[in-house]
Amino acid sequence: TSILANLSGILTLGLGDAMASIVGKRYGRKRWPGTSKTVEGTFAFIIFHLLGAFAVTRLWSKNNLLSGIEEWLYYTLAVSIT
Repeated sequence: TSILANLSGILTLGLGDAMASIVGKRYGRKRWPGTSKTVEGTFAFIIFHLLGAFAVTRLWSKNNLLSGIEEWLYYTLAVSIT
């Protein structure tokens, strides 16, 4: 396996975290109670983490776009849990 495949979880989480910071600082208006984190940043994290996971599974999948949805869901769940 390639090193990128081994680090793909870090890649997708890093993408989500970076975009959460950018969106939260630029567009964030509503804060979570008791924190400096914004709701907008949280939603950006979720969206970009899912998009990153989708891109990773597409790179390594031999299936067509629609048949790989199950792979994407398993991969996203595994990365999210870890």
